[in-house]
Amino acid sequence: MKFQALTDLYLNTGVYIQAGQVFDAPPNYPPPTNACCPLDPDAVSAYWEQGPRGCFDAECYRAQFTNGQRWSDVPIPAASTYWVPLDPTKPGLGFILSGTGSNYGPKPVV
Repeated sequence: MKFQALTDLYLNTGVYIQAGQVFDAPPNYPPPTNACCPLDPDAVSAYWEQGPRGCFDAECYRAQFTNGQRWSDVPIPAASTYWVPLDPTKPGLGFILSGTGSNYGPKPVV
């Protein structure tokens, strides 16, 4: 599974991933909501299976504060696949993935 980190994070194997870095994750990697962007079909599927976590109001965009050029010289593009509310006026109805994940359907907040 291939992801791009939107913020600095560690894999469950202890490997450090710098924001902006594209990385291959092991099959059992639980992709964190809004901290990475899935780049291939397996990654999108894993991202959808993990579900949105704590995605209410501005919380959905919490980890995207590092978008843009950082002190590390690693550019961090905006996510192309991310959770959006099914109905923005009723976030309790669940979320859907934007972009390449939009065909997966709605998912409740975990």
